[in-house]
Amino acid sequence: MRVAVCVITFRRCAELRRLLDSVAALHFQKSAPEVSVLIVDNDPKGSARGVADEMAATFPFELIYGIEPTRGISSARNRAVAMAAAADFVAFVDDDETVCPGWLEQLLMEQSSSAADVVMGPVQPLFVLPPPEWIARGGFFVKDYKKFGKIDENYGSTANILIRRSCLDRLNEPFAIKFNLTGGADYHLLLKLKRMGAKISWATKALLTDHVNPCRTNARWILKRRFRVGTTIAMAERLLKPSWPIIRLFKGIFRILQGCILLPVSLLRGKAGMVRTLGIICFGCGILAGFCGYQYQAYGSRKNGHG
Repeated sequence: MRVAVCVITFRRCAELRRLLDSVAALHFQKSAPEVSVLIVDNDPKGSARGVADEMAATFPFELIYGIEPTRGISSARNRAVAMAAAADFVAFVDDDETVCPGWLEQLLMEQSSSAADVVMGPVQPLFVLPPPEWIARGGFFVKDYKKFGKIDENYGSTANILIRRSCLDRLNEPFAIKFNLTGGADYHLLLKLKRMGAKISWATKALLTDHVNPCRTNARWILKRRFRVGTTIAMAERLLKPSWPIIRLFKGIFRILQGCILLPVSLLRGKAGMVRTLGIICFGCGILAGFCGYQYQAYGSRKNGHG
């Protein structure tokens, strides 16, 4: 079995090195896959080449480096899929994450036992600096999609995922370029796979750690993120369900009303409760904005990277 672990990176050399160190420590007790690690650098200047070249000599798996000069997360991911043409399965992990030693084997074991086409796993946060107390208490950075049988607004990410390569081969464009600068192509991909009849499963022990930058541990970033997620979900569903836009419109209105109703009570639960409720409102506003065609370009500036 051949597995390609794909990493998209942009000017995060220290983070990339940290991730590769964790990937190098992967071990397999019940399987023996042929693993290759594919790094796609979205910096035309190739800023990550030095890290890749330095680590390749002693890396325990095949390490392949490539540059995708076209700016955008979708273009970089599609380049990774193309580079993984010989693989049976493609795994994605973000460059600001690290993997546990049994991560990949846990994904493969779940795939084998369930015959799933897509397997996802949890992502736990590790804060680079101690966050405000309300951030830690609110669990804003935990990605544990327990409703793995249903793709909804809380589900769908390439932060920790294994996909059967043959499913990707059935798509002309696995990651839609329309989402290049907005993000959300991973959610759109999972919706497409779901419509194709792909089976999606969950591997509880396939754990990743997300190293959370201090610039994200504030209410402004969290609320902007919720707004952006709402816009990309509306975009994805407009593309795949063009005859059902009114349903998404009502969902956006419902979220806004829900948040407004909950807001007085949330004030009694401290800042974590208030931000969570405001996030519901921002999410609803994002849905309405996306419904109207607005695109929030989270990757529109080079300084935003791929996080």
